[in-house]
Amino acid sequence: MWKIALKLMRKSVRMLIASGIAILIGSMFMSSTLLFVNSVDDLMVRSATEEFTSANYAISFKNPNSSPSSEIHYKNLHLDKISKMPGVNGIRSNDATALVRVEKGDKSVTSIAWSTGLYGNLPVYKSTEGRDPQKIGEITLIKSIAKSIHANIGDTITLVKVDDTGGDKEKSYDVRVVGLVGDGEHSQIPISNRGTYLGGVTNGFCAKLNNLKNFDDQVVQSKVYMSIDESKINDLSPKINALLPDQFSLMSRHEVGVKAVRNASNGTNFVVMFLLSFGILALLVSSLVIANTFQVLVAQRRRTLALLRVIGAQSHQLYAAVLLEAAILGVISAGIGVLCAIGFMGAISNVNLNSGVLSKIPLIVSLPAVVWPIVIGMIVTVLSSMGAARSATKVTPMEALRPMDLIKDKRASIVRAVFGVLFIVVGILATALSATSLASMLARQSPNAGSDSWMTLLGAMFGCALIFIGIVMTAIFWMPLAMKATGAIMALCGPASKVANANVQRNPRRVAATGTALLIGVTLVSTVVTGATCGKATLKGFVDDRYSVDIIVQGKNVDESLAADISKISGIKHTELLPAVPMTFKNAKGKTEYAMVAGVDNVDQLRNVMHTDLDGVEIKKDSVLLPKFNSEGGEPFELKKGNLNLQAYVEKYSSGETDSDNITPFTGMNTDSSNNDKSITVKQVQFKKYRNVGVYSNNTAFVSKSYFNNYLKPTTHMLLISVDSSKANLIDIVKNIQKTTSNYAEVMATGSIFQRAQWDSAINTIMMVFVGLIAVAVVIALIGVANTLSLSVIERTKESATLRAIGMTRGQVRRSLALEATLISLTSTVSGLIVGTMFGWIGSYMVFSTIGKVPFVVDWTIYAVLALIALLAALLSSVLPARRAVKSSPVAALAEE
Repeated sequence: MWKIALKLMRKSVRMLIASGIAILIGSMFMSSTLLFVNSVDDLMVRSATEEFTSANYAISFKNPNSSPSSEIHYKNLHLDKISKMPGVNGIRSNDATALVRVEKGDKSVTSIAWSTGLYGNLPVYKSTEGRDPQKIGEITLIKSIAKSIHANIGDTITLVKVDDTGGDKEKSYDVRVVGLVGDGEHSQIPISNRGTYLGGVTNGFCAKLNNLKNFDDQVVQSKVYMSIDESKINDLSPKINALLPDQFSLMSRHEVGVKAVRNASNGTNFVVMFLLSFGILALLVSSLVIANTFQVLVAQRRRTLALLRVIGAQSHQLYAAVLLEAAILGVISAGIGVLCAIGFMGAISNVNLNSGVLSKIPLIVSLPAVVWPIVIGMIVTVLSSMGAARSATKVTPMEALRPMDLIKDKRASIVRAVFGVLFIVVGILATALSATSLASMLARQSPNAGSDSWMTLLGAMFGCALIFIGIVMTAIFWMPLAMKATGAIMALCGPASKVANANVQRNPRRVAATGTALLIGVTLVSTVVTGATCGKATLKGFVDDRYSVDIIVQGKNVDESLAADISKISGIKHTELLPAVPMTFKNAKGKTEYAMVAGVDNVDQLRNVMHTDLDGVEIKKDSVLLPKFNSEGGEPFELKKGNLNLQAYVEKYSSGETDSDNITPFTGMNTDSSNNDKSITVKQVQFKKYRNVGVYSNNTAFVSKSYFNNYLKPTTHMLLISVDSSKANLIDIVKNIQKTTSNYAEVMATGSIFQRAQWDSAINTIMMVFVGLIAVAVVIALIGVANTLSLSVIERTKESATLRAIGMTRGQVRRSLALEATLISLTSTVSGLIVGTMFGWIGSYMVFSTIGKVPFVVDWTIYAVLALIALLAALLSSVLPARRAVKSSPVAALAEE
């Protein structure tokens, strides 16, 4: 049977191409995932060991979760003895540092100086110009820092030891710059230390800066890095470990990195699980394409199979022959997929991502990344062909005389229908129960609604999964009916449309399997898109309820120039620059409250930039507008006798102190309004519902600008901004605001747009990742459409010839196949969009209803794009089958057996 299987496979190689491509793509995705994970693991290991720099070993805690012990000092590590061992070139610790300030003229930079080594010379980064420090009074500098203070090699600069205890005891030293560390070297500083490394000094000088003789009596807080000759490590390792306390051990750079990564992930690689789930999805969709192909192959070979039975072939031999053919196809296709994955990742590995240690993604080919995709690809192909293999065993000489489509397994269809409907019903009940449970928790404002909602979410996910399984199982019944209804309308458009509709109805099982593959992909895509759209809409409402202004810019240097620059940004609708001063007042209970008081010309200024109801408000002399509720606690503001008595905000609050009433200071605002009048009483107080209008305070009061100028002195300015999101993307607006404000010192910006842009960016990124991964399955499904058309063309060779003979043109034949593909694709796509929208709405309600009211919206633009892609892909998938259909002449086609 081996020879027979190979001969049959060679004869049908063209029919196997589509199935091979489907397996190739799925296996390539899976292999690429494993190769990518190998690369990520390597990058994470290197990232976790960046602080090693030129060191290759470290004395580290055996348990990564161990905390530094106050009983273990550097002298307990016996580093003096270890340093004298042959092969130990240098020892360094990151505990040997000093907070310093380097000065030259009026230029200065404050950062951290690192010891070049406890024993020997092992600096964090070796000098790229000049040399490393060799004695007290010498220093190396990062090039960028040297440039900022205008220092060069040979210059004498002032080094000040900063008193980091809060006192004012600072010591200064004259030091000579002996070396520079190039920017390329500086870029490889560990991420956690970037921006903090100033340069290097000798260990003796570092100890002196810390008022120490040496670091022997200091507690070991971090790893001790070592440079050891690799050729001598086998002899040195046991000797060094014998000198170390029990909780310490000598480890290689790689060992430290692997332990850190495993500890961070708790031994579970969720990235692998997440990505491989989409690889399995791709192979699942591939299985539908493969099953279709082998069913047609068996149908075409029915006479050959019958003859084999006549000459003595056993049913199990025919069964094995089909499975053998599938296994060969799976191994070859998956093998090519693995090679493509290696080539793809190899190309990516040659792309520079950034400078530094993590400049390139390495290509690391491992045995699992090669073997597993091939094995799984073969298994999926074999399993997918089992239905066709069973059909092959049932072929008898008599049954070979009639089409396979007439031999139906009614029992299997009934079982499929019963279980499919049962899954749908149980899924609907589970989903409804979860949704009503969550609604009940929210209605009674349960304090545990946020945590308990995860249980209801899991219930809804289980219910939706059952519904989807039921829909897929029953697709063989309802999808042909949906295509028949759509085709009936299409058939009114001419003879080509009638032929297309008739062809679709001829083989409902195959068409349903093809449509199901596309249905799975489109449903998942539309679920993710709908969930993202509803999520963004919900979060928009959530943020808008908490911010009454799109963007607020405030700070020492907010002025008309900044306002003019910001008003030029695309998407900015209105800007209002207001003078402001921090003030305090007493509420009805005598508790001290605080507010930023701003002056406005009239209420129309506020209407331009605030999202709130300002009907009936008048900003005039001796009147003030206050928020109805305190933005901090949410309780309503109440005043004695209805008057507002404003007090100056004194500097003691700015320094972080609080009074007996626990007044909250103006966070981050170093300003003092004590030069204003000590007490100002405003009699006409108006309350409106608005929140978070301000950067340094959440409560803002508005008075007329003339009143403000008469009685108050501004210590800051507020720039209130409204945005027109139809003119520009929120993320672009935020980036441009940040870019503009970065040119002004001591200026801060906040507002609802910043929160929305942050969340929109996160949701868009997640959505793009999911859609990109699911797209693999959609591509395979579209290959399945082309495969179905190709198989239909092969089966209908005589029929196509007959149509040509009675007058149907080549163009009409091509058009009928294009319409057939369109009918399959659009019916599956629309069905997937409907099901996916329902799932997306359910998921959004379960996830976001604890945050706020969930609007059930649809992104019609993306849906239109999906439908258009499906239409274009359908037309494209019909090109090759159509060429095959019109290639042979009617006479030659009719002569074929």
